[in-house]
Amino acid sequence: MLPRFQRFEAWGPNLVADSLTNVIRNLPIGSTLVLGVGDNIPFISREIASAPKGGEKVNELLLDGQQRITGIWRSLNDTYPERTFLISLVKEEEETEPYVWCQTRWLKGEKKFPLWVDRPKECWARKDIPVRLLNPDNEEEYKNWAKDASGGDNKIQLEIIYIISSLRSKVANFPLPFLYMESTTPKDVAVEVFVKLNTKYVSLSAFDIVVAQVEEATGQSLHDLVDSLKGSVPTVIHYAEPSDLILPIAALLQNKVPNQRGYLNLDFKKVVDDWSKIVKGTKELVSFLQEERIFDQQRLPSESILAPLAAIWAEVNGCPDERGNIRILLRKYLWRAFFTSRYDRAVAGAVLQDYRALKNVISGEVDETEVPCFNDNLYPLPQEDLLIQSRWPKYKDRLARAVLLLTMRGGAEDIADGGGASTANLKQREYHHLYPVAW
Repeated sequence: MLPRFQRFEAWGPNLVADSLTNVIRNLPIGSTLVLGVGDNIPFISREIASAPKGGEKVNELLLDGQQRITGIWRSLNDTYPERTFLISLVKEEEETEPYVWCQTRWLKGEKKFPLWVDRPKECWARKDIPVRLLNPDNEEEYKNWAKDASGGDNKIQLEIIYIISSLRSKVANFPLPFLYMESTTPKDVAVEVFVKLNTKYVSLSAFDIVVAQVEEATGQSLHDLVDSLKGSVPTVIHYAEPSDLILPIAALLQNKVPNQRGYLNLDFKKVVDDWSKIVKGTKELVSFLQEERIFDQQRLPSESILAPLAAIWAEVNGCPDERGNIRILLRKYLWRAFFTSRYDRAVAGAVLQDYRALKNVISGEVDETEVPCFNDNLYPLPQEDLLIQSRWPKYKDRLARAVLLLTMRGGAEDIADGGGASTANLKQREYHHLYPVAW
C-alpha cells in the first residue's frame, strides 16, 4: 500500500518505458523505501493505481519509489486505458538491444485503435511484443500469443516462445533493491525520512511536503480535504489550483508569512481545525471576484491578492452593513493591488503586512491609511502616461491586465456583437473589441 500523503501517479509514458527498458536489459532503476507494518497501518493508505482493492493483510507501505513501481505494475497488467507498452526487437543504429516504447490508444465506437496492437500476427510482423506477456503471474497468455503470432508455423512459434521466455526470466528475476524500516519506526521519523528523500532528489512543492506533515500530525489526508474543497467550490479552479491556494490562506489565518518557510512552521492541527474557515473564505473569494467581473486566472494582474482576500472573508460574520463596509474596503484593496507596484517584489512579506493592517481596519483599531497598499507616496496610482505605455493584456503585464479588468468592471461591450464579457464567453472575446484604439 501507499501512504495517502504521497503524490498521485505522475510519470509520463517515456519515463515508464525507460524504466521497463532498463528492466529487460538488467540495468538498475533505483531503490525503493519500504516501511514495515505491524498490527495497525500507521498512515491513511491507498492501493497502487489499478491494483486490486483489499485482500491480504498489509505488511508493508511503500514510502519512496511509487512512480516506478506503479509504472511497472500497470504496464505488466496492461491497465493504462490510453496506451499500451510494447517491446521492440527491431535493431537500429542507436538501439541494438530490445527496448520498450509506448503506443497511444483510442476508442472509436466499440473498438480500440490502432487495431494491430491487439492482433498477435500483425504485432509480430512489426517485431513488437506486448509488455503484459512478461508478467510472471501469467503463465499461459504468452504461449497462446506466440501460437497466434506464428500463423501456425511451429518453427516461428518456438522462436517467439524462446524470445518471450528469455524476457520473462529477466523480469521475474530482476533485482530491485530496497531500504527497509522496521514497523516499530515512529510515524514522525518515517515522515521525516520521506520528506528528506523527496526534497533531496525530487523537486517537491511546498504542498507536497505539508501533506506529509498534516498526515503525521492529524491523521487527516490533505489530498482528501482539497478534493472536498473542489466539490464545495468547483469554480475556484478558474482562479487558482486549490492546492496552491490553501497554504497561503492557512498561513495568514495563523499570522504567518505565506511562503515555504511559513508553511513548514504551521500548526498543522490548526490547518485541519480551520478547514471550514478556509472553505468559507474560498467561497466568498470566488463570489467577490465574480461581482468585480474578474472571471479567471489568465487575466489576473496579480495572484497575490487571492489568499489575503480569502483569509479575511473566512472570518467575516457580521451584519449586512458591516459586510458592506468590508466589501468596500476589500474592493479598494483589490484594485490598488492591481494598479500599483505593491506586489511587484517581496510579495510574501507585503501580503502579510497588508492582511494584518486590513484586519486592524476592520476591527476598528486603525484607519485605512495604515494599510501599506493604500500609501500614495510609496505606491501611487499610475498617471496617464504610464497607462498609455502599458502593454497589450495578453502579455503577463500587471498594468495592462488591470486596465482590461477595469474596462470590463465598467461594463465594456464587445463591438462585434454588442455582448458583454462573462465566464462562459470570455475566451472567445478579442481584447481589441472591448476597448479599441479608436475609442
